[in-house]
Amino acid sequence: MSTDAGPSSSNDALPELKKRRTVCRSLLTKVFNKAEAEIHQYNTEADKSKAYAVLSKRPTSSSKSEQKAIKVTSDIEKAFLQIRLEAYERKFTKFLWLSDPNDIDIEFVTYLFKSVLFGAVCSPFILNAVITAQMEAGPENQTAADLKQDIYVDDVISESTKSEAVQYYEEANKLMDSSGFNLCSWSSNSQAA
Repeated sequence: MSTDAGPSSSNDALPELKKRRTVCRSLLTKVFNKAEAEIHQYNTEADKSKAYAVLSKRPTSSSKSEQKAIKVTSDIEKAFLQIRLEAYERKFTKFLWLSDPNDIDIEFVTYLFKSVLFGAVCSPFILNAVITAQMEAGPENQTAADLKQDIYVDDVISESTKSEAVQYYEEANKLMDSSGFNLCSWSSNSQAA
């Protein structure tokens, strides 16, 4: 875990954190209200399931799965630790440490994370935004477009035909490597891939 080893005043950032939390909640509320409005315009359950699929960017039919029988998965190694926080952002990712657990009257030491922390509610969003930006900044090809859709938190979950599987593996590794990420733990439902 990367930390700066120095106490800092946690009261300085509190008003700014509250302000940002209010803005984030407001934006999220608008997004969710819009999504709900989109879903409620459909009349039947089938229409609603299609709307949910569109909103969550998941395929609605099994025809893609039937044509592309090879499933491929991978993990982005230490994904969250690869995203460094700027010095001014670190004041929002603090944790307190009791230097002597036997003395409860001792002051806490405040540490600051240097990278996106695993387990924070916003971490998957930040990771996805960084990867999407990297894929859009790089060369335009089908693998880059697929990667933007195939990433779930820090996993890549894709499907392809036998002929596409090896090409996807090579290009995905190359693209993610050029962005500073390492794809590891590859697995497939096919020995051919």
